[in-house]
Amino acid sequence: MVETHDRYGREVATCTNAAGLDIGREMIRQGWAVPYWRYGGARYSKAYDEALAADVGMHAGTFIDPEQWRRGERW
Repeated sequence: MVETHDRYGREVATCTNAAGLDIGREMIRQGWAVPYWRYGGARYSKAYDEALAADVGMHAGTFIDPEQWRRGERW
C-alpha cells in the first residue's frame, strides 16, 4: 500500500505477504533491516527495540546505519 512519496517522488509503501504480514516489520524485528525514520519508520520502533534487545541479525555485530552511510559518515 503506497503511503507517501519521498523527496525524489518515489513511492514509500508497506509491503505485506498474502497473509497480511508486514514484511518490513518482520525484517526489522529479525534484525535484517532498520526503520527509515524520515518516512514513517517510527511505527516500527517496537520491532526495532526488540531486535536491539535480542542482539539479532545485524545488531549482533556492528554496522553503519544506512542513513549515516548515505551522508558519508563511514568508519
